[in-house]
Amino acid sequence: MDSSRLAGMAVLLCGVCLTGAPQAAVAAATDASAPTASAPVTHPTRYVTDQFQITLRSGPGLGHQILSMLSSGDRVTVLQQNAKNGYSEVKTSSGVSGWVLTRFLMDRPAARAQLAQAHQAVAAADAKLKTAQQTLAKTKNELTAKVQADAALRSRFDSLQQEYQTLRKTAKNAVAMADANDKLKVRVTTLERQLTSVSSENATLRNTGLLRWFMAGGGVLLVGLILGLLMPRLTRKRKDNWFN
Repeated sequence: MDSSRLAGMAVLLCGVCLTGAPQAAVAAATDASAPTASAPVTHPTRYVTDQFQITLRSGPGLGHQILSMLSSGDRVTVLQQNAKNGYSEVKTSSGVSGWVLTRFLMDRPAARAQLAQAHQAVAAADAKLKTAQQTLAKTKNELTAKVQADAALRSRFDSLQQEYQTLRKTAKNAVAMADANDKLKVRVTTLERQLTSVSSENATLRNTGLLRWFMAGGGVLLVGLILGLLMPRLTRKRKDNWFN
């Protein structure tokens, strides 16, 4: 191993100890310091990772024991801060207390955590929107059904109202017809009485006429009999007178 590579690794290790940089950076720096004899020289674009780890130590300094590694986005509770040495005593969510560099702490979640929360919020909003759309569609269907039912009821009401008006007219006509029928019955009764009276009078007149005709005929017959009895006598007297 050449001296340039050893020097690069030493500098990188010192930087890790002083700043608590992630191990991934160590590997990246080591690879960057390695010689590239035959590889073509390129200049690709890269971005600094937003996922790294810091050391949680038992005291405020690099000489203290590393208790655990904290990842980006981990939530801690600040117990105290030391502005002189730049360390803060914190307590993790698992209950472990230790010291970290204050410059690695933020008063808001990391961008990745905020993005995850934003995705969750968007997903929740989408779910609510979908539910609201389903509810709206259901409400529209129910409203359409109610409007159709209302239209049907209105049509039925109009039909019943027309039937009612027709029945009223029919009832009025029935009452008028009943009155006319009663009047006709009274008139018919009167005419029947008059007809009975006229029939009785006709019968009486007829009987009187027959009697008169009978009497007239009897008188004629009686006169004929008298004449029949008298005529022979008159004839004899005339003959006698002729002979005398």
